[in-house]
Amino acid sequence: MNQKIVKNISTILCVIIYMILAIIITLAIALKLTDYYHISEGIVTITFYVLLISLSILAVKLHKKIVAPWIDKQINNKTMLKTKLKKLFTTLTIIILLIASVIIIKDEASYQLGYYNETTQQKYCSIMGVTLSGELTTMATYDTANTEEEYIPNYTDADYITYAINDMESNPNVKAIILEIESIGGSSVAAEEIANALLYATKPTVAQIRDHAYSAGYWAATGADYIIASEMSDIGNIGVNGSYLDYSKQNTTNGITYNQLTSAPFKNIGDPDKPLTEDEKELLQRDIDIMHQYFVKSVAENRGLDIDKVNKLADGSTMLGRMALDNGLIDEIGDWDNVLFYLEDVDIEYDDICWYE
Repeated sequence: MNQKIVKNISTILCVIIYMILAIIITLAIALKLTDYYHISEGIVTITFYVLLISLSILAVKLHKKIVAPWIDKQINNKTMLKTKLKKLFTTLTIIILLIASVIIIKDEASYQLGYYNETTQQKYCSIMGVTLSGELTTMATYDTANTEEEYIPNYTDADYITYAINDMESNPNVKAIILEIESIGGSSVAAEEIANALLYATKPTVAQIRDHAYSAGYWAATGADYIIASEMSDIGNIGVNGSYLDYSKQNTTNGITYNQLTSAPFKNIGDPDKPLTEDEKELLQRDIDIMHQYFVKSVAENRGLDIDKVNKLADGSTMLGRMALDNGLIDEIGDWDNVLFYLEDVDIEYDDICWYE
């Protein structure tokens, strides 16, 4: 084989290797800047090209000083040329296959083992939204009857919502945060956590109530700077419910005996297979009343309303959008367009809108 051809082939292979390594290193740095430090997209793009060009120049210099002389030396040694070329091609093939295998195996293993981080694929826009739907819980709820532990879609956990809000708050690309709500209520602790996350956010926050926001669902909304709902949205249901079914009479009819074995008088309070005693009822009602007053106090403070007024509204009933507006529970009647109009009024410029996944 002509020595010039061999030299050209070797040089081309080296350039390919340099480019692959330069792109891998540059992408790794760019992803680090985006995912961990939330550097803006424009700066990351500029950094990417600067690094790529710099690494390419460095590779050219190293090639001229080290690699090219080594290749010339090997080519001049005709007796070892064939062996060297064979080893070179084999080594290059193994390196490329190893790099590809590591990337594929790592991604697949991370996905299958549950370590796949959705936020690394998250697109950040000027305006970001997150959805609270179904029943509100503090932590993720799974269907234990399902062996694959699929997430139950009609539940939303506060861990997810608060993480999303805090992540959007810390990202410089995000200028405003939207909480979309379609909730029947749920955990009071979860509601307070979400409301507080919105209250602590320094960026403009808007809650858009779709069809309904009951109890804890409404409580979560009160942390936003501005609440928008439709004329037909059902809102409120401020109160605490601890009711449950008592099966003790049915058990007696069916010949089932309840054997009480506890170390303390209130240990099995609320057990549906035994009657509720007056002392137990008094204890449960005490806690319900405390939770109710705290709920009322939080709504009053978050919405800037007189606590006596909220107390009168907190009878467990709901009201449609117009009445909710008249009573100060929301700020405006409207839809998605009104959310954007509000953000424009508070000088938020945006080029794109996306939702937290």
